[in-house]
Amino acid sequence: MISHFSMLIRACALLIVLGGSVLAWTQSSENFTSVYVSNSGSNTISVIDADAEAVVAIIPVGEMPRMSAIFNDKLYVVNTEGASVSVIDTGINEVVKTIPVFSSPVQIVFGSEKAYVASNTASRITVIDLQTDTVSNDIQVGIGPRRMLLTNEKLYVVNTASRTVSAIDLESETVSATIDVGAAPLDLVLANEKLYVVNSVPNTVSVIDIFLDVVTATIDVGVEPRHIALHNERLFVANADNNTISVIDIFSDEVIATIEVDVRPIFTAFSDNKAYVVNQNGNSISVIDISTLTITNTLRVGDNPVHLAFTKNKGFISNSAENSLTIFGIEIEEVLDTIFVDEMPLHSISNNY
Repeated sequence: MISHFSMLIRACALLIVLGGSVLAWTQSSENFTSVYVSNSGSNTISVIDADAEAVVAIIPVGEMPRMSAIFNDKLYVVNTEGASVSVIDTGINEVVKTIPVFSSPVQIVFGSEKAYVASNTASRITVIDLQTDTVSNDIQVGIGPRRMLLTNEKLYVVNTASRTVSAIDLESETVSATIDVGAAPLDLVLANEKLYVVNSVPNTVSVIDIFLDVVTATIDVGVEPRHIALHNERLFVANADNNTISVIDIFSDEVIATIEVDVRPIFTAFSDNKAYVVNQNGNSISVIDISTLTITNTLRVGDNPVHLAFTKNKGFISNSAENSLTIFGIEIEEVLDTIFVDEMPLHSISNNY
């Protein structure tokens, strides 16, 4: 139960941000579950109190923030047009540092002591020392790096324009292998000591042996695969152009099911034994029972949903065309509320999931 004091504090927080003020709430985010929303059109981060379902802070960052990630007590925001990373102290909801990187950064991933930022148009990976939040190195990779994945010894980078995956040795911070995959690779995931890369033009998934760094199999999936996600022993591939999810068994590397969903699925996330598929043009979320691989529900959300973040009991969907978040209950599978944020929310992340 929320105390009267906590309710008073949250009410004060709402007054602080009323009218679009950029003043940030200073209560530590450790006291409640926060959802951080990257508003690409207004160059801000909206901080949501997940329990109160309310905006409690609006933080100005660099130009066109597209994604963010949490490391310890900091939120690192990748600013694509600003060629920078904004570092936010989540205890005070303020930017404490801005790190310059190469042009068009699109993703950040973390090792134990370093972060790696992929810059799409510069074809470089910027290495950041997490103790000082300063750039320590940069690495040339293929053309158009888009997504990255860390293993214990390597960083794998999907290069969309050059149809390759760069394998970077973390100790030497040099490219140790360049692996040819299909045209326009967009995403990757690690499972069963194999790397799976979705190739959006030939409609395939390349399977890479991470010990040999060679392609060992190619799997046919649906039309325009854009996202791949792992749940236990199965991979879920979102095929945007023919409105399906291809389910792949990671031991046989075969498609074991094709599930029809709503229009233009682009992202899949999991909670408990269910998969939630974001259908961008259908303005909906398809709920899939992972045991039976059948759709059990369809939730109607806002205009042009593009991303989904979970807390312990709720889902938060970023609706980029109407500047809102649709909130639904995970257990009841019903929409609870819609709250409005700044312009063009493209990504969200929770500090407690």
